[in-house]
Amino acid sequence: MQLQPGSEIGPFRIVEQVGKGGMAVVYKAYQAALARYVAIKVLPSELSQDPGFQARFRDEAIAVAGLRHANIMGIFDYGQQDGITYLVTEFIDGGTLDQQMGTPLPLAYVCDTLAPIASALDYAHARGVIHRDIKPSNILMAHDGRPILGDFGLARMMTPDRDVTSAGMILGTPQYMAPEQSRGNPVPQSDTYSLGIVAYHMLTGRVPFSADTPMAVILAHQSAPLPPPRSIIPSLPEAAEAALLKALAREPEDRQRTTGDFVQMLSQARSAAPAYVPPVAPPTPPAPPKDDRTMAGRHEGGGGGSRRGLVIGLIALLVVLLGGGAGGWYLMQPRNTVAPVPPAPVASQEQAWEQWKKLEAVVDLQPTSKAGTMLAAANGKWFMVKTDGTVTPFAEKAYSVDPGGEAYIEVSPGLRLKSGCEFGTDQSFALKLSTPVGVTHITPEGTLFGELVKLPSFPSPGGIAFDTAGRFGNRLLITGLNQDNTSSVASIECDGKFTVLTTRGPRVEGGMEVAPPSFGEFAGQLIAPDEWDGKVFAIDEKGSSRLVADSGLPTGGDVGIESLGFVPPGFIAGSGAAYVADRVAAGNPHPGTDTILRLTAAQMRAAGVKDGDLIAVNEGGGDTIAIRCATGCTVTKIAHATTGAHVEGHVIFMPA
Repeated sequence: MQLQPGSEIGPFRIVEQVGKGGMAVVYKAYQAALARYVAIKVLPSELSQDPGFQARFRDEAIAVAGLRHANIMGIFDYGQQDGITYLVTEFIDGGTLDQQMGTPLPLAYVCDTLAPIASALDYAHARGVIHRDIKPSNILMAHDGRPILGDFGLARMMTPDRDVTSAGMILGTPQYMAPEQSRGNPVPQSDTYSLGIVAYHMLTGRVPFSADTPMAVILAHQSAPLPPPRSIIPSLPEAAEAALLKALAREPEDRQRTTGDFVQMLSQARSAAPAYVPPVAPPTPPAPPKDDRTMAGRHEGGGGGSRRGLVIGLIALLVVLLGGGAGGWYLMQPRNTVAPVPPAPVASQEQAWEQWKKLEAVVDLQPTSKAGTMLAAANGKWFMVKTDGTVTPFAEKAYSVDPGGEAYIEVSPGLRLKSGCEFGTDQSFALKLSTPVGVTHITPEGTLFGELVKLPSFPSPGGIAFDTAGRFGNRLLITGLNQDNTSSVASIECDGKFTVLTTRGPRVEGGMEVAPPSFGEFAGQLIAPDEWDGKVFAIDEKGSSRLVADSGLPTGGDVGIESLGFVPPGFIAGSGAAYVADRVAAGNPHPGTDTILRLTAAQMRAAGVKDGDLIAVNEGGGDTIAIRCATGCTVTKIAHATTGAHVEGHVIFMPA
């Protein structure tokens, strides 16, 4: 049975199907009572009538619901309705570790990523639960960078009254499965082996054993010699290789005592790791097996290393493989193919922003259609500012905001929606922060037209941008910061109709923009910064988010990245300039100067900036980077501001 969007199961309203495997279908759903999105795993209708499968599904809920750990996916609910058996979990749409694999990753990143997972596994082991299916696609990445271990669907309680080994269950994924697990005898150290394979994959860019069939992969884990990691990556420290080889010992008693011990041993090699440089000619990984789905099969006898038991188990294994697996649904989460650790800023001719024009309490800037003219917002008043330095009042008290409020603005370039209404050229819009919050509309002549929309149930808005690429239907986009440090994102039409795209986005605020077609895989998506952790995120029209890059700049409130802007076509070759607001913030370590800062096209050209680059500026201090995305993303430090800068709003570009 397939659930349709809008249908209800328990207190949950189905939004869309996000994954499907042989053992379950997964939906994104909304729980109105708690205003949150969840994931619902539903047993196929043909299986839901089978008591054996029902019991196995119920075991997943019982085993995991009792686990409370920051790096284990939470179980919210379990139930049955109209013949449907379902499990409700956190909805995590930040991608998976699997989506970052394929090239060798730095040792420090591997250790930092796997340490929380090891902690989660040790916690589960202490409570009698073995995961049994550790693999990159079951390690989800939250928006705050936290790795979360998902899909304990194959876990079973390690209690004496649960005769798992005699039943002969074979559970796992061939490329990551411990030898004893394929014989139906999993122990906690089986998870250590699997985590060791994940670390091997991350550090070398490949798994140690790969073949055309699942059976061949399992037999390789049983008897084939392990390719030494340093034979693939010679620069890997010997101590790191030693940690991997111990974790991948064939006998469980020869491995580290816990998964935490393994990661700790691996981490001890960090100081010996050289600056990471990918190999010039990395070896070509063997072709992946034709089937990497989760397995659940049986063998008779359950006897240690019995050859007969192994063969029977493998035959059963292949039968089950034809039916698919439950674990693979995480691959259907929104993908994040950007390198998890963006390159460090490279050497460049770093430039300095100029304090160009004094303007009290300036908070944001926007270009208009009039040549050489920008709109500036300053403490509830708007001004027309020309690139020759002329400043003219435009709209007195156009919107209400306290002196410290960050009411950012946006000017329409002229957009027509499918509904037929239009955002006319030079119509202006401001975030209204007084209650009820909303968006204020100012005419091209500078008169207050009224409120485009009131948003009484929306969090205090913190970002505004027009969709100039069309992926959001040419609508106006806003973000708002929730109390739990996530963000809501909404799109607004010309008539004020608004649609909430997500209430669980990353923590973003400040100047944001829609990416141009040249910005790689993020083209057309909303690009927004998180000043607290220095990361830049992309949000698509469905509300799904992905990491674009980590700025590498200082982070924190009123410190991290606040302002963004895309360099327009033809700009760098010209003689124009980029502009950003530097507002006074009394009592702040970066007090600001109440000026409009300027960085010329010539300076940007000297720093290596190209048309289409994303320019991002640190709020506290004005450090500036250029982010360039094509097949991947690079980060380059290009400029800084004078001491004391407190940067706000959008970065805009004005041709000469």
